[in-house]
Amino acid sequence: MTSKREQILAAVFTVLKATEPAALRNAALAIVESGEVVTLRDGEIELTEEFFNGESGSIYEFTATPKVIILIALADDPPDGVPADLDGQLDVRCTAIAAALNTSFAAGALALLATGLRVQPADTEPREIFGAEHLKGAEVPIEIDYWSDKSSG
Repeated sequence: MTSKREQILAAVFTVLKATEPAALRNAALAIVESGEVVTLRDGEIELTEEFFNGESGSIYEFTATPKVIILIALADDPPDGVPADLDGQLDVRCTAIAAALNTSFAAGALALLATGLRVQPADTEPREIFGAEHLKGAEVPIEIDYWSDKSSG
């Protein structure tokens, strides 16, 4: 049986796969000549509370912090409605991903698995793109709170 954390990460990945371009999971970042790459990194897990429930066993509260990495290469001719500059394109992508995750948490599969979801502000200087002037990137942390009956999360 898969862990609760893995079920949540799979649900987050399903949401990201529905966006354009489809996301990868824990993949090495490819060389981006044009267009963009989105990848989900599993991130850290933190045990925040343990509740003892007598004979029924303990319940554990966790916070998982997966990260969405977005890389965008400057497009020669962006589609209609897409900003011509990398900063604008990155802002549009970060906003779209946050909206998709928040919608899924409000009424989708994530709502059944997690007790809280907070998309954090994007860090627009991920280490993966140092020295690549034609690229712009962001690392978007997501804090997800959930309960599990297993101490491993």
